[in-house]
Amino acid sequence: MRKIMVPFALMGVCALTTVACDVEDNGDDAGTTTTTTTTEPDTTAADHYYSVIVDDSEQFDGRCATSNSGAHGADIDAIELLDGSTSLGYLTFVSYEAGTACTVNFNDPNKAKGAPDGELTSGFVSLGGGHLTGEFGTSVLEIVQGYTISVYEIDDAFCAGVGGGCVGSEKYSIYISSDLDCAVDDSDCTTKLLSDTADGSATVDVPAL
Repeated sequence: MRKIMVPFALMGVCALTTVACDVEDNGDDAGTTTTTTTTEPDTTAADHYYSVIVDDSEQFDGRCATSNSGAHGADIDAIELLDGSTSLGYLTFVSYEAGTACTVNFNDPNKAKGAPDGELTSGFVSLGGGHLTGEFGTSVLEIVQGYTISVYEIDDAFCAGVGGGCVGSEKYSIYISSDLDCAVDDSDCTTKLLSDTADGSATVDVPAL
């Protein structure tokens, strides 16, 4: 498998007011990068995939929210690994780096662990032009052909049930990779793009690897 670098350029779209908001050009609202990594087993192996990367760097256009909520870009509630209709689990290990175009206040990647909780004010992590990487299971499950990956985002369907102040679906890309840290350091990583058109909550199939 050819090694590729995940394209983490800074571009973007806005996220929520409590979680979403109207946007305006705000080039002076530059924030600092937040990076969080949790300890996990060493599973790096060429041509084997253990991690999922959700990245909105190519979709985020750098416009910051007019409110001070700091929820910019795709807002990830949970990510699930499935074998057919059988759930194999949700994220247990996470690595995260927020984008730098805006100040991202919803920057705790642990909010993306476990099942979706649909909390409009706190139960998600915002990417803001950055990326979230996660692995499944305490011994780390391998992601293989035939599995599916579901990403739960604060999207249009969610916003329809909560009324005003919720922007809804944001776009992002989905990759799988050989290690939790591939989005930060791809020097010994294999990465495969599954979708660069995901929008809101999305499910993608894992193809032949």
